[in-house]
Amino acid sequence: GNSLVIKPSFIYGGTEFSASPPRVAEGYGRIIDGLLSSGPIQAVSSVSPAPIQLVLAPPISVNLVAQAAVAGALGKASGSVDGKDAIMKAAAAAARTS
Repeated sequence: GNSLVIKPSFIYGGTEFSASPPRVAEGYGRIIDGLLSSGPIQAVSSVSPAPIQLVLAPPISVNLVAQAAVAGALGKASGSVDGKDAIMKAAAAAARTS
């Protein structure tokens, strides 16, 4: 059958920071997302060893992860989505009408 496996590096969202469970608030997450999504950081990441690439991977909003999950549940996305760009593409599929 069709299924969607979502593999985000780090998820942010909500209004509060929390240690247990770990949560990063939306405002802070967006700042980190913007920084880690910038061209210079991505250029460094692309030539770095895997552990550094993981640290430099941009986080993704919990809302986009949820939209990707909806796309999977509706059969509009399947397979495996790994990382921000792939998750955003799957999330966009949830909004498409077919």
